[in-house]
Amino acid sequence: MAVNVRNSFLATKPVKNPMPGVRADFQQMYLTTAQLVTTNIFVLAMLPAMCRLAALRVETDQLDSNGTPLITFNLGLLNTYNSVGDASAGNVGWDTGTSPAIVTTVPAGIYNVTGGKATTLLISANATAKTGGWCGPDATTQPANAWGVDMKNDRLVAMQLQAAPATAQAGYFGIHLMFDYGLPGSPASQIPASD
Repeated sequence: MAVNVRNSFLATKPVKNPMPGVRADFQQMYLTTAQLVTTNIFVLAMLPAMCRLAALRVETDQLDSNGTPLITFNLGLLNTYNSVGDASAGNVGWDTGTSPAIVTTVPAGIYNVTGGKATTLLISANATAKTGGWCGPDATTQPANAWGVDMKNDRLVAMQLQAAPATAQAGYFGIHLMFDYGLPGSPASQIPASD
C-alpha cells in the first residue's frame, strides 16, 4: 500500500488575493535514499480552492547514481484533500479508493474547461531525476485543462516514483507552481479575498 510523505511546509498555503493575476509558489523536499521507493507518495505542494493552475515546472537533483539509471516519476493530484486525512478504509479518497494514490481523472463536479473528465497526471514516466535538471508537463497536457478548478477544496500536488532507482542517491525534488484564482474570464470581484 502507498504511504504519503508530506512536505513539512504544507501547514501554510499561498494567501488568497482578490486582485487579478498569476501567483507563484515554490516547494521542495529533501528525499533520502530510503525514501526513494515506489510505494511512497511525496506530497509536495497545495493548489488552493478556487484556483486554476497556469503552469508547473519540476526541479530535481540526480536521484539515481547508477551508470544505467532506472528512476522515473509521475506527478499529479493526490486523492485526498488538504483538510482531511489520508485516504483509508474509513476515509475513502475522492477518486481512487481507500489508500493514498495519485488520481487519474478529474471528477465531473470540478469545473473543467474541456467539459468533463480529463487526466490529472501532468507528468508521466519522466526520467529527469536520472541526471537532475528541469522539466515541465508532458507535451500533450495542458495544466488548466487537466486540473480545472475545485471551488471548495484545497488540492494536493504529489509525486510518486514509477520506477525505482537502480542506485538511490539522496537529493532535492521541487516544484514551481503558477496559478490564478477563479474561473477563466470571471471578474475578480467574485473571488473571496480570504477563507
